[in-house]
Amino acid sequence: MKRLIYSVYKEDIDEHQSCGDYKRSQFKKYKNQLQETQQKYADKCGADYKLIDPNNTDYNKIQLEKLLLLEDFIEDYDEVLYIDFDVIPVTDTSFFEAFDLNFLCFHEVVKDMLSIQYEELKKDVYFRKLANVIRRYTPMSPFTKMAAKNSMLMLDNIVGRETVINTGVVGGNKHSIGLLKLKDRVDMIDEKLEQAREDNIYPTNISDMFFQNNETYMSYIVEKFNLPYKDIGQQWNYVLYKEKQDETLKKYVLEDFLEKIEKIGKFDLFDKLFQLNNHKFFD
Repeated sequence: MKRLIYSVYKEDIDEHQSCGDYKRSQFKKYKNQLQETQQKYADKCGADYKLIDPNNTDYNKIQLEKLLLLEDFIEDYDEVLYIDFDVIPVTDTSFFEAFDLNFLCFHEVVKDMLSIQYEELKKDVYFRKLANVIRRYTPMSPFTKMAAKNSMLMLDNIVGRETVINTGVVGGNKHSIGLLKLKDRVDMIDEKLEQAREDNIYPTNISDMFFQNNETYMSYIVEKFNLPYKDIGQQWNYVLYKEKQDETLKKYVLEDFLEKIEKIGKFDLFDKLFQLNNHKFFD
């Protein structure tokens, strides 16, 4: 059984709201530690490890490329796991043994009409009105991606789920990944997205933000073609929002930290993580 774990990293990536100057500097600063940590996890899983330098510098295209690589790698490997470069494995449990990779394996994020991405604002009276909530959404908000996906499905006479796939961790085997056919379908989905931008039920300040997004596209394929999948749960792709030594963190086995580093200010979260890991805080 040949297995692969891979990630992608581009040092000279173009500026993007999801990858600002500070985040890029953190990637560069901790590249060796991140690569070493992911390599060690692959060794524990009996898998090869590859860190891919993408073919371009556009953030959105890189995100799509990371999924297209799944189809390339199943030509040489039986099972493949993709993890974002800011995902830090802190477990001895093998992903390949924990899940049936005959199913696509990922975490599905629920974002219904009234949910707020900014959790700390939920109790604010101003944000109890949907119109005020919508003003906070960006093209990268899970709600926006879900709206784009459901608008495309609606054109196919399919009622979409109020969820969107988080592609920070995606696993599968030759069978399940082979069902995606993203390379063959990307042109079709591009056309469907353009139609959905003009024909949808959402206000224009939402539909104007629809764009070629890997999570939107993968979610659309899975729902349109009813592909079999397993939700791996938040514990395999947990975003640490606060510096908090909480017992509940011990159950989280893959941690995605860079998303919230800027909100923590000068606190060096990566230094803290490796310190905690060395002291076996994460069991």
